[in-house]
Amino acid sequence: MSVNFPTALDTYSTLVDNTDSVLAAHMNDRGDAIEALQIKVGIDSSSVATTIDYFLKHSSGAYRTHKHDGTSDDGAATIGALTGLTIANNVDVGNFQIRALQFYPDAATGTAPFVVDSTTMVSNLNADQLDGLEGSGFVQTASGTQTVVGVKTFNSLKLGGALDCNGQQLTTMLIENRTSDPGSPSAGQIWLRTDV
Repeated sequence: MSVNFPTALDTYSTLVDNTDSVLAAHMNDRGDAIEALQIKVGIDSSSVATTIDYFLKHSSGAYRTHKHDGTSDDGAATIGALTGLTIANNVDVGNFQIRALQFYPDAATGTAPFVVDSTTMVSNLNADQLDGLEGSGFVQTASGTQTVVGVKTFNSLKLGGALDCNGQQLTTMLIENRTSDPGSPSAGQIWLRTDV
């Protein structure tokens, strides 16, 4: 008899001792069925793309993933809604994204909540602190008023407007060195001629 598997299941009659004659055809039919199963499963590291072994071990296998809802597989992993998930090992999603409403690491203080290898700037990243400092700990270049407290050392400071000491004494002043007088001196401008 011809073998229908794997496109359909084969059926075999049950033989009874001392009643049915066992013919070579009976053994051959069952041997053919075993061969069909072996062809479908495939040998270890099979290169035949239609075997189950190939499907499970190659990313190009059409059925490398599966669903648990009884529907057919399209080759891409699909998981239904989860109410809870415990992961006991590292997960590598390759070149794909993981998206969620929030990222909530529960690492304790002293352990970095995430590790970044790339030095590429992340657009729209709004953090509460930078290197452990609040935003008020930095001199801002944006327009508006900012109060800077403490002793600050500037190697070079160029003012784009008036300097208001707010009633405080200016204890150190940089006097400009020039080789010529300015064409239109500003009020309070101090310079020294270094060419005379």
